[in-house]
Amino acid sequence: LRVGAALHIGVASFNFGLHANANRTGPQSPSTETLIELGATGLLLGGSLGFQALPLPNLSFGANFRYTAPVNASGTANTTFNPYAATEAGRVQGSFDINKMRVELPWNLRASVRYNHPRAGRPRQNDGSGQYDPMTDDVFDLEATFIYENTSSLSTTSLENTGGINTGAALGVVPAPQALTISSALTNVMGVRIGGDVNVIPGRLALRAGFSMETRGASPDLAQIHLPAYSGFSLHGGATYRFSRRLAINVGFGHFFFDNNNATDGRRAVTVPSPQLDPNNCPPDVGPGTC
Repeated sequence: LRVGAALHIGVASFNFGLHANANRTGPQSPSTETLIELGATGLLLGGSLGFQALPLPNLSFGANFRYTAPVNASGTANTTFNPYAATEAGRVQGSFDINKMRVELPWNLRASVRYNHPRAGRPRQNDGSGQYDPMTDDVFDLEATFIYENTSSLSTTSLENTGGINTGAALGVVPAPQALTISSALTNVMGVRIGGDVNVIPGRLALRAGFSMETRGASPDLAQIHLPAYSGFSLHGGATYRFSRRLAINVGFGHFFFDNNNATDGRRAVTVPSPQLDPNNCPPDVGPGTC
């Protein structure tokens, strides 16, 4: 039995864009369109826990769980008012501050089982000799892995902002949305991977083949262009030729088949986030305290 744990520390960097209407009291129009390009960084903290068990010389089990804490990032949003203007002078540049962007990252679980058919008279993986070499000592092996990912946690990204959007002479400086919530309607994903290899020439040549399938991360009628999450399966093949214990050549090929994503009867439009307005600072055509 082998058990391992790890702490993951890093930096998360998010860079993406969205379009919004700078004129909150008017209809959507290319002349008031604003491109918002967001960039934020934050501390990435997480950990993983795994184990491997070898109850028999030709059978092993393994599992790994990984968790990443929500990221609280901050940065700057660069804005381009009227990005479709024919001339550069017509595209007004500006920026506002992203005080906090909270991103929930998914946790995932993987569990595997491996069967290896030992070659007679050769070392085995749990005999304690430390000489076990799968390519030399096994006739073939077969492995299956189950994957579960809590993708739905990525469905909501929230931002808190301060500052304004510069629209030049058109509307002046428009207050940036104090709060934004970007929703993506994602669902959790499950997958299976099965593969194996045959050692045609022990220690010299091995041939491999594999198969995988994964469920979709979003229903077609709730799909968004920015996060296509299709279901599908794949087929793989490969070979290894070993010249020595220190040098081998691996070649492989994989082909992925994705399901059609028909959103003809979709119930979700591709929308931009709506701002949370200040009840004490409503637009002129909205009564105070009601916006």
